Amino acid sequence: MFLKDRDPELYMGNAVLDSYDVYPEIRENVKVGEECSEIGRKFLKGKRVERVPEFGLHAHALDGLVVYWKMSEEERL
Repeated sequence: MFLKDRDPELYMGNAVLDSYDVYPEIRENVKVGEECSEIGRKFLKGKRVERVPEFGLHAHALDGLVVYWKMSEEERL
């Protein structure tokens, strides 16, 4: 929901999904699940993503962290 009506050039955080149906707490509230999925689909258009590599000193310190950025016009073609 924090990405609603936003399109940042760079985002670093948890993965953004195009469907949140896999989460039971969202499935219970269909309207919220549909809205989250729509926000995710809009956000992911024109974006690249890379998972942050494992941090050698602590295997789980950066676990699940990803970086999204907007693709250039050339990359979109």
